[in-house]
Amino acid sequence: MAETSQWRASVCIVMLFLVAAFVIEGRELVIFTRSFNDVRNSWLPVQAVVEEKWIATVERKSGSTRSGAAAHITLFATGVRARYTLNNKTYDAAAFGWAEPLHVVAQWEGTGLEVGRVISVRVDPQAPDHPTLLGEWTPASSVVFGRFLATELVILCAIIFCGKFAVRSDG
Repeated sequence: MAETSQWRASVCIVMLFLVAAFVIEGRELVIFTRSFNDVRNSWLPVQAVVEEKWIATVERKSGSTRSGAAAHITLFATGVRARYTLNNKTYDAAAFGWAEPLHVVAQWEGTGLEVGRVISVRVDPQAPDHPTLLGEWTPASSVVFGRFLATELVILCAIIFCGKFAVRSDG
């Protein structure tokens, strides 16, 4: 009986960790979705020609830890140099996708952004030399959205699986 209690306590601790991960990842999904929709609804859609493609690294500080030191996180973002015309003026500017913690996801985001290809970008109406890869349902945005959803589903399944074992009767 005591062995079962310890085992269930361990499963409950794992469940709490999974619930925390679910909430944190869900927060990131909400941030991505809001950013995507804000760009989609307020920035101008423009056709652009990809002149160069790369994966940029971005250093970001996370919130302070208990020790007071900020943690540095390296993120990877697909970037392109895009040439486009807006209001009879031609621009040659860098456009970036969503910054990701996994390099492989940033590589997947670059699918379909080959040099010479015409792509859709969104341009800030207040700063027409500021394009972004966000705001269009492209392979890039689909990869990011899909990764968020897949992660949430895997975590949710793990929570359900642990929950079944935590409440399982021994009889």
